[in-house]
Amino acid sequence: MKNMLGFVVCSLISLHALPACQKQTKQESIEEKVVQNAHLAGSWYSADKKILNDELDQYFTQAQQDFAVAVSSENVKALVVPHAGYFYSGLCAATVYQTLLEKGNGHIESRKNKNIKRVVILAPSHRVFLHGITLPTYTHYQTALGEIAVDQEAVKKLRKDKSQLFRPKVDVYGQEHSLEMQLPMLQKTIDEFEIVPLIVGHLHDADYAQAQQALKKIINDQTLVCVTSDFVHHGKSYDYDLFSEHILDNVRIIDSALIQAIQAQSFAHFHELVFQTHATVCGREPLKVLLALLETKDLGEVDAHLTSYYTSAHVKRERDQGLESEMIFEQVPDLHADNSVSYAGIVFAEKEADRSPAQESLAAILTDYEKKTLAKLARKTLENEFVDKKRAVRDQLLAPIKSKGLTQVAGAFVTLNKKDGSLRGCIGNIVGRMPLYQTVIEMTRAAAFNDTRFERVQESELSSIKLDVTVLSVPKRVESYQDIVIGKHGVYLKRLDEQGNVITSSVFLPQVPVNFGWDRKSTLEHLAQKAGLEKDGWQQDCIFEVFEGFEIWE
Repeated sequence: MKNMLGFVVCSLISLHALPACQKQTKQESIEEKVVQNAHLAGSWYSADKKILNDELDQYFTQAQQDFAVAVSSENVKALVVPHAGYFYSGLCAATVYQTLLEKGNGHIESRKNKNIKRVVILAPSHRVFLHGITLPTYTHYQTALGEIAVDQEAVKKLRKDKSQLFRPKVDVYGQEHSLEMQLPMLQKTIDEFEIVPLIVGHLHDADYAQAQQALKKIINDQTLVCVTSDFVHHGKSYDYDLFSEHILDNVRIIDSALIQAIQAQSFAHFHELVFQTHATVCGREPLKVLLALLETKDLGEVDAHLTSYYTSAHVKRERDQGLESEMIFEQVPDLHADNSVSYAGIVFAEKEADRSPAQESLAAILTDYEKKTLAKLARKTLENEFVDKKRAVRDQLLAPIKSKGLTQVAGAFVTLNKKDGSLRGCIGNIVGRMPLYQTVIEMTRAAAFNDTRFERVQESELSSIKLDVTVLSVPKRVESYQDIVIGKHGVYLKRLDEQGNVITSSVFLPQVPVNFGWDRKSTLEHLAQKAGLEKDGWQQDCIFEVFEGFEIWE
């Protein structure tokens, strides 16, 4: 399992025709059964059914525990997933495919998606130069987990498309790994489905619209579109050797711009970025086809969610121990990052019908990966302040993948606590004025060095400080203090003068009263004192605003 990165010698296609006298199923009535055998089993992943099942279960368990995504399985419409060997990108892929599983208790096998019936797979061609999009000449694909039928009805429609962009080709599928790596993942997450396996070659400008027009004819409410692509391949091995210092930080900047364009569902922006950066994104053509479908709303009104991001260099450093969740956030020295491939997972899902506008602005819409990223960002920012100036990195290199969630404008507080739980610093913005990730960078510095209640944090304290980030919704005024719900609301007290101007104020995050065991009255008394008022000062000339917060501990 540990030699899966890079190309392997591909086996030839094995075609097995059933005897003509065998009873045909509905699928086989169209043409004689022809099986495409998986050729990577035993090298890029296990050929043993039990071992493969166990391995995938481990990835999905890890994904569900550490990288949850708040979307309903029935709303998932499209995926962007990597295609390296499972040892390298298996966890990233699992963070995406887990969103297909129906929520509930029990073993993964009992929670498979029952809504999806057709999966359109758009995969790049790595070994054969193509123009256009290939159609399968086989009727079934055999993997270690069983057989998957090809949707012959959909293939027939594409074959008859007037654009003539879709053409059968025999000698491609047995040499292509990007498509095959998706199949066991799909078998673990969807109950009964057929595939439309398409390998996308070079396309001219007019081809994308033609592909979109043809594909929309086979897309319905029970269709999933799966696009497989790795992101930047950096290093001499890939003829893309741009950076010698802070390698992965610089690579992340390029990946971030590409992912932003994809999440923004902008074909033109993504196309221009690839052209400008010459980014070695192997699935750029399938991604453009997906963006064409998204721009024309063929998949409905969807939101994008970043499920994870890391590189092969992160995995290689810990290959003897296996990939732990925390490892993907660690810094990789340039010595170990000379060659790397980036993996990212993106889910496109219809917006939740029952989600209120207030909930839309909460950190609850962040994926667990994005939440962990904010906590790690606070730590990296603090530690970077004590690094020698020659080695310290700019904010541009500190910045994470600028996903939709992390670039939303939102208020946030960063809190520093000692190991004994006592406060060491806390500063934030109640109302967002900049992207969330930038707010966390700024507030981390402010909490460490500008909280006038404390001395500046010293380097010797770093190991004894625990940080947490609280992301806030927009404050809203309440008519009465009785509308304040302890445990749910943060409270912003404002004392007004006769002209209605604020003369003093104070704020508590939602978790503060809970941590101290205060009721509503005690909370307001402490708020008044924090604002420099008498204990009962909250009862006169004060207004209250409430907000909700989501606390993220490192």
